[in-house]
Amino acid sequence: MTAMKGFNVINEGFACENCGEANPKSEGTCRNHCRKCLYSMHVDDKFPGDRASKCNSLMMPVSAHQDGKKGWMIIHKCLKCEEEATKLTQQSAFFIGSFNFKTKHFKRMNNQEAKKLEQLVLNKLKTLMDKPDESLIFGFSGGPDSTFLINILAKTALKIHAAHVNHMLRGKESLLDEKFIKTAAKKLKIQSDIKRENIKATSQKLSIGTEEAGRKIRYEYFHKLAKKYNAKAILTAHHADDNLETILFNLIRGANLKGLCGIKEKETFFLDKKITLIRPLLSIPKDKITAYLKFKKTPFRKDKSNVNTDYSRNFLRHKIIPLLKKLNPNLTETVSKNTENLKEIDNALTNESQNWIKKNITKQKFDAKKFRSLSIPTQKTIIMQIHKNTIGNTQNLKTSNLEEVLSIINKNLGNKEKKLGNITFSIKNNKIKWQVRGEATGRARRK
Repeated sequence: MTAMKGFNVINEGFACENCGEANPKSEGTCRNHCRKCLYSMHVDDKFPGDRASKCNSLMMPVSAHQDGKKGWMIIHKCLKCEEEATKLTQQSAFFIGSFNFKTKHFKRMNNQEAKKLEQLVLNKLKTLMDKPDESLIFGFSGGPDSTFLINILAKTALKIHAAHVNHMLRGKESLLDEKFIKTAAKKLKIQSDIKRENIKATSQKLSIGTEEAGRKIRYEYFHKLAKKYNAKAILTAHHADDNLETILFNLIRGANLKGLCGIKEKETFFLDKKITLIRPLLSIPKDKITAYLKFKKTPFRKDKSNVNTDYSRNFLRHKIIPLLKKLNPNLTETVSKNTENLKEIDNALTNESQNWIKKNITKQKFDAKKFRSLSIPTQKTIIMQIHKNTIGNTQNLKTSNLEEVLSIINKNLGNKEKKLGNITFSIKNNKIKWQVRGEATGRARRK
């Protein structure tokens, strides 16, 4: 048997030439580095790395980005001393995408990086929260994301109430989640509130999916606690990768402009206009969160159902996005930057629409001729804004129904009615009127 670089052959096996560790390539570690001392033992022949000047270990390629017409910039890094180097290659995007950069093995964090990440989140909280000692409800699942955020929240003067809903879908595991949440919150001197709900039975009763039922029950519980503790904000631990999934999911299903803008950092809570929904981690990628928890040796709960690709969101996360990241390893950052541009367009349309509504709408009616003079994007935004102002949200609005409403207005189809969500629009004598649909009124306001 021929030994690879960095290996010594021992009884038909391998040992690290740096520390002597036998068979050092164990499951869960980078195949190119010793699990004991992180000595670089072998580099893929496609991309032989330079040696680190500090420790003389071979550096591994960890990421790539396109540099205009020059080619691809490949970032190499040493696992042992963390030295980095950059080199230019003229290889094709397909070739770059086919290379496995093993990025998860390089997301190690040191004390300086951990403090920098903490400060980034703390600064974001200062920007998003109205008061430094504000009372808030925090959705605490016990998973890595919410565990990361609650540990940082504990460093602030904010009055935190950790809220958890046991969906009763995972038997003993769900009960262990409860126990973990109580223990973790107590250790951080944070009050915890827990509710049990048979989500499977609830979803059947409401004729909706378990994911939708779970979300509905969670936010209703958060709302109840917010009123109980006079909290003006609800915080969740959605991060940059969640935002990427949401945007791609909406794109695949077919979404309007707002759907392609992704998750908002701060918005009015759809159940109560006096409460703000805040997501301070939207700029933080998942790998930084897990690296922080690993560095701090912070325990968290794992939900095995998150790897079940029978769920469409999980299929997207585990099957589709990894393939897309082969073409663009920085997909999360790229999509995030692009959505910022879309948000600017959406904000401009929203402001224009709100101004038009103030000037032209009285007693739930407006002039059709004036409306027709507007651009189609502005018309769509006005109709959606009317629904939001009347019902409180724009959830589950179908693009096809929105276009049907615009059709009866722009074609001047008198004595016609079209439904959009919980509102019915009609046109008569060049006046557009709308009214809330009968029994749907109560349902919408209880959402």
